Amino acid sequence: RGDVDGWPLVCEEDVAVLLESEAQVGSGDASWQPVLEDRGRELTVYMRATDGPAKIVLATARMDCKAEDVFKVISDFEIERKWDGTWESMESLSQVDRFNEVCYFTADTPPPPFSYTITQRDFVQFRYLHANERRGVYCVVQRNGAHPTAPLSDKFVRGEALGVIGFIVRRLTPTSCQVVLTTAADLKGRIPAWLVTFVAKRTPTKWVDRVAAATKAYC
Repeated sequence: RGDVDGWPLVCEEDVAVLLESEAQVGSGDASWQPVLEDRGRELTVYMRATDGPAKIVLATARMDCKAEDVFKVISDFEIERKWDGTWESMESLSQVDRFNEVCYFTADTPPPPFSYTITQRDFVQFRYLHANERRGVYCVVQRNGAHPTAPLSDKFVRGEALGVIGFIVRRLTPTSCQVVLTTAADLKGRIPAWLVTFVAKRTPTKWVDRVAAATKAYC
């Protein structure tokens, strides 16, 4: 396992980290607190505290979409650019090895009045895609990263992913799947803790709706 500027590359063992978080939620681990249950979407959102203001968010949802279609729209940047409003831009910078792709993201501009005082964030992450079509399990695994073509910019505050984040998609039936989303970011700078929590709770709901719409539009 190598690194770039001190940031460890993604490896297959990182898939197990995502699975461990899911298992903790399933076993009722008290460190994961349920913060949203949407029965209509079959969506549950959990949060886990960190040492700082950031929260680790894990969301599970059942979707009436093919697992391979969901994997396609969340792993193909050409498609994801068209539907994922979380990011203003996203691009692949380089393929480091057979597992790791370096990706650059700029977050969507905060809406007014927050846009007047909050600087836009950007991120550099390593990304690993794993598909086991026989078992019907698909993963997008990401870690914080670095790349010489994406230096720090005065225009942005460079955010950092906290640990291993990403998505697990499992086939339930030929036309349905379960999606597990895990995300955590240190946004740096001065952002009110209540705003971080508000966005963290709101994002999975919007994401599930957008993914469902994207599978119908692009698959």
